[in-house]
Amino acid sequence: MARSKLFVHSQMLILILAPVLLTPVLLAAMPVFAEESDDDITLRAMADELSRSMQRLKAPARSGPYFLEYAMYENDDFSVESSLGSIVSKSRRHGRTSFPVLRVGSYKMDNTNFVATSGGSIDAPDDNLTVEPDYFAIRRSLWLQTDSRYKQALEEFDEKKAYLLEKSSSEDLDDFTKEPALTAIEPLKWLDIDTELWTDRVRQLSGAFRKYPFLYDSWVRYDERILNFWLMNSEGTRVRNSEQSSRYLLYASIRAKDGMPFSDFEPIIAHDRNKLPAPEVVSDVVEKLTSRLKAIAEAPLAEDYEGPVLFEDQAAAEFFGQILAPYLTVVRSKINESFDPFGNNPLAKKMGKRVMPLFMSVTDDPLSKTYEGQELFGTYDVDQQGVRAQKVNIIEDGILKTLLSGRTPTREVKRSNGHGVAGEYGTGGWSCLYINSKKKMERAALYAQLRNMGKELGLTHVYIVRRLANSSRQEDDAIATWSGPNSRSLSKPLLIYKVSVEDGSETLVRGARFASLTYRALKDIIATGDEFKAFPCETSSNNYFHVITPSILLREIEIEKVSPELVRPPVLNNPLEASDDERKKSSQ
Repeated sequence: MARSKLFVHSQMLILILAPVLLTPVLLAAMPVFAEESDDDITLRAMADELSRSMQRLKAPARSGPYFLEYAMYENDDFSVESSLGSIVSKSRRHGRTSFPVLRVGSYKMDNTNFVATSGGSIDAPDDNLTVEPDYFAIRRSLWLQTDSRYKQALEEFDEKKAYLLEKSSSEDLDDFTKEPALTAIEPLKWLDIDTELWTDRVRQLSGAFRKYPFLYDSWVRYDERILNFWLMNSEGTRVRNSEQSSRYLLYASIRAKDGMPFSDFEPIIAHDRNKLPAPEVVSDVVEKLTSRLKAIAEAPLAEDYEGPVLFEDQAAAEFFGQILAPYLTVVRSKINESFDPFGNNPLAKKMGKRVMPLFMSVTDDPLSKTYEGQELFGTYDVDQQGVRAQKVNIIEDGILKTLLSGRTPTREVKRSNGHGVAGEYGTGGWSCLYINSKKKMERAALYAQLRNMGKELGLTHVYIVRRLANSSRQEDDAIATWSGPNSRSLSKPLLIYKVSVEDGSETLVRGARFASLTYRALKDIIATGDEFKAFPCETSSNNYFHVITPSILLREIEIEKVSPELVRPPVLNNPLEASDDERKKSSQ
């Protein structure tokens, strides 16, 4: 979360504001802001520097900040990756990052929601901190960061006021909301792991891929991370919590005889490493991943198609994770921007209107920790802006009721609903998505309806999709990218079956992709299954959130045939295909 360089109007302003910097000699004399429940040096240093800044940080003839927030992240993680039984990389990292959110003006109008264009620059200090809880080292870093951010905020505020004197704004919204003070102090954690034990496990698991010379590449990675988080602001909020996560990530790639590439990732995640499956269970996942890719590579090519499609299991979760989730948050457009694709969320314009079938609803619940005994990811008790998490009914009976928001008011959502993302812009973020349905059908009935729809359209076959490529790691095709604020593509289908409308027989096919879709595809859902399952979806930042969903039957999806890439095969065979005698000779 490193900040970019901060800009100001001129070097003269730097000279004028230089006296704002308070010398380190004064640090020890400043009063403690608040006593905490335990002797947390980090909290104490943050509180004392925040108190000092709110009381004394004022440039000549200028007001000080009306709001100041300190957020600090401490990452303590371990990662090891192995391919074919040999270690590829191994790291043990421990670091801290902090940044202030400082606002000048008032809740009604401050320096945000505006793109400053002033020239010049104020050097921003490094956001990285010492990992040792040194009271004065932390305060010095916060002092420098706060001073730099204050100068930038004054410059932004002046430019914004000058802009509004010349041009009117259609927005009559406050720039920030005031929220109740919150105290949520939880214990901290630090990583205590036998790195050699997990290195050996990863080495052994990756070695299992040696049995499959038809694979082009393969590896196994183990990651474990602890994220400690501190947050406090001038409103009185004090938050400290710790999040732990562990993950196996399995990867393999293959090419069909015509050169068409396929790859797949299989994550196995848990908050506690002791809840991960035993190594022999992970080995079974390696076998299934390999068998799946081999079957895909040997499958016949798909055909161009337009008609009903049934999404099951992981594919149903990825459908909502890719087509719906990115539209569920609001971001306010800046007053001096003519176009902002993230601020102009097309779904936001449908508030109070039908966006899904009347039998479906969508809830975001960051407070849910498990689903039918399965641990969920994406959950939290307090959001990254220090607001208590809330369960939000986003879509009720097909009608869009609200969107997920932080502390920056928008036309659609005036107050935070506990989904704020760190930073000064108050964007919202989703957590665990629950897809609910009142029109549930047993699996056999759902299959029958799929085939009947195909017959009515005069089709010889219809499609079932059971697995989509990971949208954030997809390597084989440039899919799942924005083609405009209203259009998005699903990632490539890996397990896609052509189903005969006459006898229901299924044939795995390959070489298919989806045409661009918009959120309007949600209206094409005509029925759902009656079994609800939780599947993790990965974001681009290596984080996961769960989608709890049934299978979904869509009236019409366009599928396009992908032509083989006509890649020449290697001149020599994979050395893993050598005989045992040849391997022994080469190893001597």
